[in-house]
Amino acid sequence: MDEAAIAVLIERIYDMALEPALWPELLSGLATMLGGNAGSIEQEHVVSQRGAGLTIGLDPSAVPQYFEYYAERNVLRRVANFSERIKSFTPIVTLDQDAMSKDSLMRAEFYADFLRPAGIHSVLTLGLWREGPSVTALSVYRPRNRPSFDESARTVATILLPHLVRAFRIGRKIADGGAMQAGLTAALDQSPLAVLILGGGELHHANAQALSLLAEPGGLSLIGGALVAADVADTDRLRAMMARAQSGPHRVGGGVTVRRAGGRTPLSVVATPLGAERVSVFQTAPAVMVCVTDPEIGAIPDTLLREAIGLTAAEARIARMLVEGRSLRGAAEDLDISYSTVRNHLQHIFEKTGATRQAELVALLARTAKQPSAP
Repeated sequence: MDEAAIAVLIERIYDMALEPALWPELLSGLATMLGGNAGSIEQEHVVSQRGAGLTIGLDPSAVPQYFEYYAERNVLRRVANFSERIKSFTPIVTLDQDAMSKDSLMRAEFYADFLRPAGIHSVLTLGLWREGPSVTALSVYRPRNRPSFDESARTVATILLPHLVRAFRIGRKIADGGAMQAGLTAALDQSPLAVLILGGGELHHANAQALSLLAEPGGLSLIGGALVAADVADTDRLRAMMARAQSGPHRVGGGVTVRRAGGRTPLSVVATPLGAERVSVFQTAPAVMVCVTDPEIGAIPDTLLREAIGLTAAEARIARMLVEGRSLRGAAEDLDISYSTVRNHLQHIFEKTGATRQAELVALLARTAKQPSAP
């Protein structure tokens, strides 16, 4: 047992609690630690057998196939009086041979038509969480050309289990509260742009500038959690942009121009999928950050960023884009440079400003723009 490697993995487990983007990396690390070649985390309703999940090392179609048909035929989860026993759910580590012999499993439809085609011969499962009739579990898999999971694998998994359970609960509390990090909230409230967070037909957050803009007649309005323009055609474009940013396998941002009554300068509305570079495990209502620029107010000029902070021209352009609500990948596409180059520029910006997080950087730049000396 590699105790040093286990200690490193435990640290990554707690990092995952605060950063869901680490789930695929964590699953990969767990699979490697336990001698597996693939892994998954799934949330399943024990009555309807419906659910959702995330996998690494498996064909992405495995998840929908499982919940559409094979969940009801999963012989490894057939337990007598299951509806009663689930009420006293206790997180434990189980191997497939705890439920039945390997010979019996290999004769089952679940193995022949689902596990074997997916390259799965041995299964180790860690129960994590129960909420009502839904159970969340993490599984690691081995193919047939490797030995089946044994007691040594169970021992390592048992060491990791309490940390996974604790980290998962922390993550759920954060998600259930719908809370944004305090730094991000502060950054949005200090931004010179109007910024809204929308998702699931609801307004999750709006800074003072956004509330003021929405209160102005003849421009943007919010009805039933959806952005509406004074012009019908503009409203249709807004809806299409938000749909692309909120749904589909590849959520993409975009921008539209919204006309205002009275001949005023049109507003520029940019939608960015919140956490577009991240993976949400059981995300049901993707959120979108909407940034509205009023040309009559003005934006942070690159010259200010270069002179006040000492950024290069390239760094200033990227910093301004972040304040305007662009993602790093969006900035890379707009500037026609690689994502890694943008990341390198961001690191240099952090070094020059003293910021350590993107939200902190946005807040700092917003304060700089408000200084009386700003041109």
